[in-house]
Amino acid sequence: MSKNRAVLDVIVRSATVGLFHSYGVAAGPQLTARLATAHESSLCGTIRFNGTGFEGTLELVVPDPVLARVRNQPLTAHTSRDVIRELTNQLMGRIKNKLLNFQVSLTLSLPSITRHVPDRGVPTAGSPISVLSYEFRTLEGPVFVVLRGKFGEETLVFTSSGVGNEGDVILF
Repeated sequence: MSKNRAVLDVIVRSATVGLFHSYGVAAGPQLTARLATAHESSLCGTIRFNGTGFEGTLELVVPDPVLARVRNQPLTAHTSRDVIRELTNQLMGRIKNKLLNFQVSLTLSLPSITRHVPDRGVPTAGSPISVLSYEFRTLEGPVFVVLRGKFGEETLVFTSSGVGNEGDVILF
């Protein structure tokens, strides 16, 4: 495992655990992630990102019982789509914020929603596209985060940039 991959793993895992913790959902990272195999009824939020050395998509697969726990109210088809969109956006924002400490600035698209499609497989050897899968266990079922794309060839070096924390108010 490369040094970049180890840093990215810590960033994604800590951002995901922190996000779900902020909603009162305990999520524990699994050290070896299965390919995203959540139930087909699970919603999948997707958001595109690009920046210096980084471009691709983040997919967040969350089963309906976890979404209901996050919202803390019964779900409708409409509200569950809103919740997964918001979770996807917040997760990518947390990852973006953490990458700023490594001088990586990302531009994000708006999140979109699909029903979960089982993993499309791993790229062939020599492909410039990487697939990084992360699994998190909750009491209500597994949550998956999948990054697809190119993830910086240069080494990520921590240089504190004075970036605020999640929830800080930043006045312009």
